[in-house]
Amino acid sequence: MSILLDYIKWRGDLSFDKDPFNEADAMLLSEMAYFPWDCIPDEEFSREEPTLARMVPLLDWTKGTFTTRPYQTELAELAANSIRYSQILVMDPVNEIDHGNAMQFSAVTFLYSKKQIFVSFRGTDSTIAGWKENMALAYEEHVPAQLKAVRYLKNAAAKHKGMIITGGHSKGGNLATYSAVFSNELLKKRIREIYSFDGPGFNEVLAENDKFRSMMPKIHTFVPQDSIIGILLVHKEGYSVIHSYEKGGAKQHLMDSWEVGPHGLILEKSLSKTGELGLASLDQWISGLSFSEKKEFVTIVFGLAEKNKIRSVDELFDVRNLVSVMNAYRKLDKKDRSAITSTLSDLGSSIVDNLKERYVDPVSAVAGKLAENVTGFATLSINYLEYKKHN
Repeated sequence: MSILLDYIKWRGDLSFDKDPFNEADAMLLSEMAYFPWDCIPDEEFSREEPTLARMVPLLDWTKGTFTTRPYQTELAELAANSIRYSQILVMDPVNEIDHGNAMQFSAVTFLYSKKQIFVSFRGTDSTIAGWKENMALAYEEHVPAQLKAVRYLKNAAAKHKGMIITGGHSKGGNLATYSAVFSNELLKKRIREIYSFDGPGFNEVLAENDKFRSMMPKIHTFVPQDSIIGILLVHKEGYSVIHSYEKGGAKQHLMDSWEVGPHGLILEKSLSKTGELGLASLDQWISGLSFSEKKEFVTIVFGLAEKNKIRSVDELFDVRNLVSVMNAYRKLDKKDRSAITSTLSDLGSSIVDNLKERYVDPVSAVAGKLAENVTGFATLSINYLEYKKHN
């Protein structure tokens, strides 16, 4: 089993001049968007060159809006002490949360080779605002973070005159793509590649925008074989399937389970049967809802958390808050409760329809796939609770 940590050990002694930048490097810099760079005092970025070797020891992993995993701290230490990554410059970290407008935006720029920069966008963090904005991708023409991403990329390009690569994981992949596609024509010419790692696509209106056509050859989208997040919405550019060591799309979403070889990512020929089932079911469900129905569902569901002043997933999983949310659900009027149950019922129907097409015994199949993903979610939850207990 070889993952990104192993790739750094294999290639960490080679500069980008000796071994050119590839998708594994893009994956690493996309993971680094989750590091709490914004918690480092501003003066540290200007006092001396903000190299990875100098900045990583200054990181306070207890801060930030994303729960740090041991994998990330090991990744940071390995990269900071390698020839390949130690002299990368870390610049302009941004982390903005606006609960009122359901906006979560985080990005950082890496100068990795002379005049070449990698603009890295973070995925959804633990804030309720971030998760609500993620859901809004299905029905809004533009979400606030997408517009922020365009401005951030424009500013980064103005400061650095060389070629540009954008990238990100989860919603960060969507932002990396959106920011490049909706940049001005001069900036587009400087964009060499765009990387989206299990990032959702775009709603059907945005996906048909003419601006996508010219950038399509530069977009590289990767999803694991049982993907849940990355197959959401429309991907006109297509995608490559990465092999993940985990079972179930929930656990496969994290990049620490993706197989990496000495020269890049290890790919599968196609999605697994589970992935194909998820793709067909989610596509049928989402396309069957109008924009207004999607918005109503998201507004009501997240309204339950907002009414109870719950600002993060951490707070949501507090037993007292869960009870409060359930009580708030019971107090919803008949129309709102019906909107939730009807939408979830449509999802169930989509899954059953696609199971019938693919399996002789759909009942056994759904039980197996459900158990697989429930196990994945349960393991993630247990690991998270253990982490919080000791930190």
